[in-house]
This record gives sequence, structure tokens and C-alpha cells, in this order.
Amino acid sequence: FEDYEALALLEQSGIQQDSLIIFESLGRESEAIRSLIATRQTNTLIDYCLTHTVTDRSTWVGVLRLLAAENSPRLLQVVQFLEERSILPLMVIIELLSNTKDTCFGVIKEHVLNELRRNKELISHEEEKIKSIATEEDQLLQDIHDLNFKPILFSNRLCSACKADLDFPSLHFCCGHSFHQSCLGEPPVCRFCNFETEPTEEPKNVS
Repeated sequence: FEDYEALALLEQSGIQQDSLIIFESLGRESEAIRSLIATRQTNTLIDYCLTHTVTDRSTWVGVLRLLAAENSPRLLQVVQFLEERSILPLMVIIELLSNTKDTCFGVIKEHVLNELRRNKELISHEEEKIKSIATEEDQLLQDIHDLNFKPILFSNRLCSACKADLDFPSLHFCCGHSFHQSCLGEPPVCRFCNFETEPTEEPKNVS
């Protein structure tokens, strides 16, 4: 038999694992799923979608409608899978389940609570990030103010690179490191902090 002839015979008797393999070999996974939905082979359908990590939204809409209509005990498993993978929006899942008279409302409730908990955690995390950024910004503004209006005391007597006595010309960075000009390249950058800034040049020997 050709693959297509074998499929026709298998579909007449109800889709089975062998026909799924043939569908896959023909690159017709979506048709395999539709056939499973049409023949209401719920467990096979769920296993197939989960193991193949199906992400097509329209496919999952059909799966959810079938599971809700049959009040399948695996409905919660599928809802949790969709929630973890963010395949379907929360409101779409709620609408699909609420429009089915046999819906297990406990599943909807559990899903909504899980989503609310996750959103609360995300909001809390983002608020902490905002607070951290605000604190860093305040510190940066304070540092800029100090650089503009407060004197900076450079007390280093040794070059941070060669450890020899500092003499003219020497460069002092705001990070606290000091160097002979000859110990730095161009542009002058702190060798330890990689802190590129305008260094303060000492115009005379450091006593």
C-alpha cells in the first residue's frame, strides 16, 4: 500500500498509533490532531499534543473544547501545560471553558488563581527592580553633585601600576587609583577598573 491508501483504511477503522506515524511521515501532524479530535480519542490526543509540544493555538482550542465537553479528568493537566508555556491567554481559556455546560469550574478557578499568583510575583519583582533603579539613580545624582561641588582628596603616594613614587606628571582617577602618565596608554583609562573618565592631572610632584 501507498501511505495515502493506508491512511484511508486506518481512518475508516478509527485513527490508531500506526496512522499517527504515517501522518508524521507525510508531514501532516495537524491532520492527525484533527482526526483524533473528530474521533474523540481524548487520551491519545492529549499524549500526542504534549509529547510533540504542539504550540498552534487553534489546535489547543479544539482540544480544550473536547476535554471540557467530556469533563475529562486530564483537563487540569492540559490547562496547566498551556499556562506554563503561555500558549493561550488566560481569558481565552476561561471563555472556552465557561461556554461549555459540563465545565469543571474548579479547573477554571485553579487556573485563575495560579495566573494571579504568577502575575503578583512578576509585579513584585518589577517593583523591586524599579526601586533598585531609583536608588542607583539617586546615588548617581549625588555622586555628580559631589564631583561638581565637593573637593576630592587624592592621597595616593604610589603609582597603582608600578608601585613607584608618584611624580610629575601623575594622573588620578575618581575611582581612587593613581598612575604615572607613562604607565597608562591613550586614552588614559584606569587599568584596574577600566573606568574611562577625565583623570585629574597632578601638575607637580606629590609630597
